[in-house]
Amino acid sequence: MTLIKHLLGITMLLSCGQVFAQDKPAATNTNSGLPANIIAIAPVQASEDGWGLGLSYERRLDKNGILSFYGNVYAAFNTQSNVNGGAATVSPMYYISPGLKLYPTGNNGKVKYAVGPSFVVASGRENEYDYNNYVTSTANRFTLGVLVNNSVNFSPSEHIYAALEFGFGWSYINTLGGTATDQKGLIQFAFKIGYRY
Repeated sequence: MTLIKHLLGITMLLSCGQVFAQDKPAATNTNSGLPANIIAIAPVQASEDGWGLGLSYERRLDKNGILSFYGNVYAAFNTQSNVNGGAATVSPMYYISPGLKLYPTGNNGKVKYAVGPSFVVASGRENEYDYNNYVTSTANRFTLGVLVNNSVNFSPSEHIYAALEFGFGWSYINTLGGTATDQKGLIQFAFKIGYRY
C-alpha cells in the first residue's frame, strides 16, 4: 500500500511539472522568430569541374536549430577551348549532395556558422585533349564521394536568406568511360540567396 501511495505521489508531481512546463512563454523557443525551411538558388556555384548553378533545400530538425537536413543539387560546366580554332567543348557534370548541417550555436540569428558532412554523387561528361593528335575526346564520368561543408549563413530578416559555402572532400569511386580511375579531390563553393518559410 505504501508503494502505491509513493507511485501516485510521483505521478502527481510529474503531472504538475508537465503543466507548469507547458505554461512557459513561447519566448523560450530559441527559433520562434525564424521559419524551419530554406530554399535557395546559387547563381555562383563551383566544383572541381568548373562553374555552374545550384539549388538547395534545408530543414531544421530540432527546436533549437542545432541540426538541419541539407540537400544540394548543382551543375558545373567545364568549357574547354579547341586549340585548332574550332568551337569550344562543354562537358557538364551534374551533382546531388544530401547531408547534414551542424550549427554549434543554433541557426537562429543574423549571422550563423555551420559545418557538416554531405554525400556526393556526380555524373556527366569529361573532356580529354590529346596533344599529340590535336583531338578532344569525351567520356562518361561517375563519381561518388564525401564532402565536409562549411557555411556562413545570413538572415537579415525573417524570410530573407543568403550564404557562402565551401566544401572539400575526396571521391571513393571515380570512373571514366566505365573504367575505374584514381580517386580525386572534391570541392564545392557557392554563393546562395534564398527564402525562409
